[in-house]
Amino acid sequence: MNNKRFIFFICLIICSCKKEKTDLELLQKDKSNLEECLKTDEIAKYKFLKIAMRSSVPMENYPSEFLPFKDKLNDLSNTLKDVDTENISFLEMASIYKDYLDLKKVIDKTDEDVFPTLIEAMQYTNSEEKMTKQKLLAGDEKKKIETYEHAFLGIIGVISKSFGKSITLYESSKINPENIEDAGFKMIFQYYRGLIFMEKSLYYLSENEATKNIDWLNTNQKVDLQLIQTLFGWNNFDKEQNYIAFHSLNYLLRGIDRLSMERDIDEERGLDDFEVFLEDCNTLGLNNELSWSIDAYVSIKRENNQKAIVALKKLKNSSLLSKNDKEQIEETIRYLENRKQGEWINTVYDKAFISKIVISYVTDQLSKMDWEKILNESNIQDQKEVLLMIENFKKCNEKIQEVKDMKYLEENATKIQEEGSKIWDKAKDLIQ
Repeated sequence: MNNKRFIFFICLIICSCKKEKTDLELLQKDKSNLEECLKTDEIAKYKFLKIAMRSSVPMENYPSEFLPFKDKLNDLSNTLKDVDTENISFLEMASIYKDYLDLKKVIDKTDEDVFPTLIEAMQYTNSEEKMTKQKLLAGDEKKKIETYEHAFLGIIGVISKSFGKSITLYESSKINPENIEDAGFKMIFQYYRGLIFMEKSLYYLSENEATKNIDWLNTNQKVDLQLIQTLFGWNNFDKEQNYIAFHSLNYLLRGIDRLSMERDIDEERGLDDFEVFLEDCNTLGLNNELSWSIDAYVSIKRENNQKAIVALKKLKNSSLLSKNDKEQIEETIRYLENRKQGEWINTVYDKAFISKIVISYVTDQLSKMDWEKILNESNIQDQKEVLLMIENFKKCNEKIQEVKDMKYLEENATKIQEEGSKIWDKAKDLIQ
């Protein structure tokens, strides 16, 4: 009897170990994975430059861990302000990199948003006397401006390919749409975050962003999404059509996330989302890469081979696809023409391929947007200066990312020495 109880107990333990994780547990796992993804040298260098700029503004409560480095950061901020980012010398970069190494441990543990905003740093740099008399942003207003700053740096970075993917992920992680009152901005930021998370295989985080948008849209069906209409260039849509179009994109995003997950229930949910997406497309009369790719996938899963082949032939002619992509689609078409009932396709036209098409399509749409106009409509002051600041910041970030490690500096020591001896002693510290 005791043996039977023991065996039963062991079986319970085995069953509990195999129990599928809940949605909440998987979301939390993604949050932990995100934290690990952000621990890169590329992001640390980037944060270092941003903190140097933001910490230059006088504060009443300066973070204690930065007090020993306050003068160093102020010097660096002045260097960034005065240096010609197009022709910055290797000697100047060696000096900046030395500061980065000294501060790296502190930077890694610091939230940059404890400092004044980048806009305030820019204003202080341009007019110290004015800024010393001006009250710094605080509370909800500060959080709002920070969200815009993170969002525009991230979006502009991914469109222009000025930043690496890890930096784009970092800026996306810092966006908090809850700090934005305007529904249009809030939803576009959530959608953007969802795309970035999806691209980094953080599917549960991405799904969470899409679900927030879907829940809001389903309870606010009469909303006027003028900003989103402008963003995506849906000039021929009326108010209702505009709503349906953005509604469809969020179901599309969530559907792809769910198809990329491992549980069977997620795939079923994903197919349900795709059905909603296709219904919206039919309502709008839309025929494009998104609708063709999803129609093909759903038709394949539903074993409607002829319908899938029609959709794939349309998709094969898209300019968004590479020669290799088109060859893969042709391979799928040939398979479907001879597919037997009940046989599942095992070819290149899969979840990853669909994700690639969606990211290409949406990035193409984002790249066509007038971000300067959008920035103006965001009620952020000094828009032109902000865009100039972002451009200069991108150039400086590119330069510091070129400095790979200590070995890189050692190999270029001769070049540093030839540039001059004024800062040579500081640069020598790096290779001794």
